[in-house]
Amino acid sequence: MRMRLACLLAVIVAASVCSKNAMAGNVTVEAIFTAPATVPINELVPPPSPTQVSLFAGQPRIANDGTWYALYRFPVSNPNDPFEFTRNFSMLRDGVPYIREGLQITNSPTFVPVADLTSSQQPFFDVSIASDGTVAQIVRGTDQFTVLPDGTANPFDFDFEDNKFDLVVIDRSVVLTQGTPLDIIPGLLPPDNALQEFSTVKAASANRILVKSDLSAGGTFDPETLIIFEITDPGLPSQTETLRFTDDDSINIPDLGFNISTTNSNEEDIDYNADGSILLGIDIQGAPTSSDGAIVLYNAPLDTYQLLAREGAISPLAGRVYDDLFNNPLALNDAGDYAFLASVNGSTSDDGIIVVNDQVVIQEAATVGTAVPGALQLGFANANIEMDAAGNVIWYGAWNAMKADVCPDNTDITSSFAIFEGLFFNDELLIEGGVTEVHNVTVGGTFFPTMVVADLPNTGFAGFHVSPDGRWLIVHALLAEPDPDICAFSINNNATPVAQVLLRVDLASLATVAGDMNCDGVLSFADLGPLALALVDPTEYAIQFPDCAILNGDFNDDGVIDGRDIDGFIGALAG
Repeated sequence: MRMRLACLLAVIVAASVCSKNAMAGNVTVEAIFTAPATVPINELVPPPSPTQVSLFAGQPRIANDGTWYALYRFPVSNPNDPFEFTRNFSMLRDGVPYIREGLQITNSPTFVPVADLTSSQQPFFDVSIASDGTVAQIVRGTDQFTVLPDGTANPFDFDFEDNKFDLVVIDRSVVLTQGTPLDIIPGLLPPDNALQEFSTVKAASANRILVKSDLSAGGTFDPETLIIFEITDPGLPSQTETLRFTDDDSINIPDLGFNISTTNSNEEDIDYNADGSILLGIDIQGAPTSSDGAIVLYNAPLDTYQLLAREGAISPLAGRVYDDLFNNPLALNDAGDYAFLASVNGSTSDDGIIVVNDQVVIQEAATVGTAVPGALQLGFANANIEMDAAGNVIWYGAWNAMKADVCPDNTDITSSFAIFEGLFFNDELLIEGGVTEVHNVTVGGTFFPTMVVADLPNTGFAGFHVSPDGRWLIVHALLAEPDPDICAFSINNNATPVAQVLLRVDLASLATVAGDMNCDGVLSFADLGPLALALVDPTEYAIQFPDCAILNGDFNDDGVIDGRDIDGFIGALAG
């Protein structure tokens, strides 16, 4: 069979080369919510409450079925009125209020209103979505309030920080309250084993969550001591807690031979998957500052700990060692694949890297960009990293381009260089600021047939998120109308944004089968003709198969499709 297949393709062995193209033009980017917007009246927005939300205020999240969650603010007509100011945030689910400040958590035995939709330790929206759709989050309640005639809480009482306490909430039900004593550390008795402020919650399923919390002051522990523990069957009589990590030498990590001095406090430097494994950034007790940062994986099925990276140790980048691993974004998927952002020693112009499963997928100073190529600046503003179920990594990057290269006949960029930005899928541009178009957008009743992404999330705290199965990407962005007077958008030279928007991208279109040249999801003899066309006339191939990635035929992974890929195609088809 291999000989017959080879003969079929022999006439095109010397075909022309087709270079790799950016993905930005191969995916559909849709606007699913714009602000300001009117939200439906329900039990969380009773009349005469305002029904229009304005500014986006927190990280978007998206579930496997495409359901999305985000924090928005209701407009405040009088900033000096505490009644308005203290309950103007609402968590939306698909554009409908889901949890709102000033209103009761669903299963509270007594009236316990939500004082803040953020935790006391983190000034941002902390929400995790599991593969089964479970929504876990940290909010703050209060026990000092009066009930108003409309059934809501008197917000004047929310001004007292001492009267607020953290709650871990799953699907709008409280499962854990600040002050709860936990009998998980031997020899530690009440009140020193009481949980204090929560900083992070991660959900693996409805039956399994991970919580990072402070312990109370006094005794063996000081008020800054963090513990990380797992809860099984949360909210049920069978609920149990298991300690995984603590600060201050309170636990020796088996298999590694060192103790933790500090577990990092950034939400983005801990992740948790469906089997209970944990990826975590830590400091090592007693180590010099040049080698105290590390990334550790707790493998739950094997009940073992693995050191993945340590400052001062050899990195996957030849000849260079890890330099900084503290508070860096990381990600862990349900298959056990991991990714993290790191810096290495040597020149600061190319010391940033993204590591996936001990392999470098991108290095700072790489050439990126389609409309405006330039040199990549990795980790701009320390944005988060996301990973899909197949181990693909989605990340934010920014790059410089010289003014003369951007606008040779135009003086609209005021500085000598411009900074451009994009979201990447592995090493390919997925959404490019100033380039990616979004069609059929309605803002405040005005219809825009075409708008352009003018600004992407470039700060931390998860301005974009990938669903646990990797199907959906949700992004908070700003849109603008295309402006013929601006030759290229950039971070420091954007057109005037028209709308805040949540964008949704179906990443399933990027899931490819090697050799599937007609994009029917399988490799078969039906792909012979499209492969031949791709080799001899890549332009015509793109016309006939506009939704296909021509590099499905790149079997030797050199970034081009040519005659050297034929043997790989034949082998895959025959085998």
